[in-house]
Amino acid sequence: VGRRRSAMVEKKRVLFVHGVQADPNQYKAQVVSRAGFDVLAPNMNTKYLAWTTIVAGLLLLLVCFWLPLVVVRKTRDRSQLERIGIWVATALALGLLLTVYLRVSTVFWRHKFASCVEDIHSQITHFKPHAIVASSFGAAVTVELMRIGAWGGPTVLLCPAVDRIHRFLRLEISIGRNTSQEMQEQLPEIPSGVAVSIVHGQGDWIAPYSDSERLFRDSKTKGQFIDAGSDGHFLQSWNDPVHMRSLVLDTIDFTSAAAGVTSISASYAASSSRFVEERSSSVE
Repeated sequence: VGRRRSAMVEKKRVLFVHGVQADPNQYKAQVVSRAGFDVLAPNMNTKYLAWTTIVAGLLLLLVCFWLPLVVVRKTRDRSQLERIGIWVATALALGLLLTVYLRVSTVFWRHKFASCVEDIHSQITHFKPHAIVASSFGAAVTVELMRIGAWGGPTVLLCPAVDRIHRFLRLEISIGRNTSQEMQEQLPEIPSGVAVSIVHGQGDWIAPYSDSERLFRDSKTKGQFIDAGSDGHFLQSWNDPVHMRSLVLDTIDFTSAAAGVTSISASYAASSSRFVEERSSSVE
């Protein structure tokens, strides 16, 4: 069985979809490549927009701290009524700056997200992968491709930021409204029957572990949810190509597995003590 699976690896094409601050050369893509697969890792060029958003946010935060200090210093000799007026104007100005920042950011990110979906769709068409391994932001792009019917093959999602990206892209719509419940009800689900393995660590503060639990619970998929313990967003304990190889092959096996609970490979079970929850598409 081991030799047969090793032979399968060399024949399998895997598309790797990276995270927002990563690129095709990041270590997760290298782990998949070292697992022996024929890997294509396209560059979605998201780094520049991510850093621009972060720097702009930090500058805005600096202004929020600096401006009140200036107001305090400049209004010491003013009357109480004047001080109140200046503070109200300052609060309105800061609120306006924050609103503009959020609206502009979401507009740019919506455009970039749509562009990434289109780019990865094109790569799927030309590369014809047997499976996709997607990390963080790349997982959100991949799930969107599933939702529009552009991809339905075996998929491994590493610390997926699906819910976080979805909430951020809808942030402009919700400004000034009480739509949190509506947004929660409209969170993405993986289409029924798609073979998916989700790996997430409880120490992840970038993409909450609970979001992946929600995604797996609400999606009627064939596959498995793997608790990576105390791992953070970088999944430190998943740097072993052997584990990655077994994970990808197991996920591919889910596609052709008969209905019912599917067990993970003996090689993976023997080499990992992580908790694995499995279910088939028949589980509601």
